[in-house]
Amino acid sequence: MARISGVMITLNEAHQVHWAIGSLAGWCDEIVLVDQHSDDATAEIARSMGATVIPHERTGGMADPARRFAVAQATGDWIVILDADEMIPPALARELRAIADADAPVDVVWIPRANVVLGRWLQAGANWPNRHPRFFRAGHAEIGDRIHHSLKPRKGARVRRLDADPELAIWHYPGGDVSDYVRKVDRYTTIEARQADERGAPVPRDREMVTAPLGYLWSHYVRVRGWRDGPTGLFVALSRAYYRTLIVAKRLETRRIEARRSRVAASRDALLGRIQVGRAHV
Repeated sequence: MARISGVMITLNEAHQVHWAIGSLAGWCDEIVLVDQHSDDATAEIARSMGATVIPHERTGGMADPARRFAVAQATGDWIVILDADEMIPPALARELRAIADADAPVDVVWIPRANVVLGRWLQAGANWPNRHPRFFRAGHAEIGDRIHHSLKPRKGARVRRLDADPELAIWHYPGGDVSDYVRKVDRYTTIEARQADERGAPVPRDREMVTAPLGYLWSHYVRVRGWRDGPTGLFVALSRAYYRTLIVAKRLETRRIEARRSRVAASRDALLGRIQVGRAHV
């Protein structure tokens, strides 16, 4: 039988990590959990459930360095990557185990992901089946640094895509409320804007703050009928469109911020001068 390693990274996930680990236990031969020095009981809970916990420095919102490290610690022939807010149902576990044990002619498996946002499973448009390459033979996938696009098959890897069946999907429960969602948008867009500049992406134009979100809404909400997910689907679509506006705005800001600060400082200096002159005449 092939050995399968379940790999996770965590930071302050005590409120939910037991669900993720519980969905790996029993069919994975080992669970490797790399914890970024959580302030809560994440590591203790993981150890109590049989996971091997390895510390890693915090990565400032970039999960990929810790994930690469975690994969390197795994000893299995196959690796499944799971986040603390995700779960693997029994049918998917059996399917992945069967692929590994049969030594099937495949190196990387793209798995559907069911996203449950604000309590609702989003099934329309780009929200489903939303596949990700989360199960792979050791050495046949690579983890880069580009946020949300980092995990991909290596060149020449044999790929299989699982059917869009909710029983064969990773279930994703991004927790929190609307405020948590907005905070994540702010954090991730800062990282994406910086990475776009670092890889030399073309400098955006001002009008892209409008065209980028409108293009997203058309292609990922209207054209594919994302509106079928109701108010939650609309909220997600608008927040993702705003996501694109923020990336453009933050990239433009890095090129204009010094000039802007100088203009604002000059304006405030001028106003202070007028205030002082007025006081002198009182």
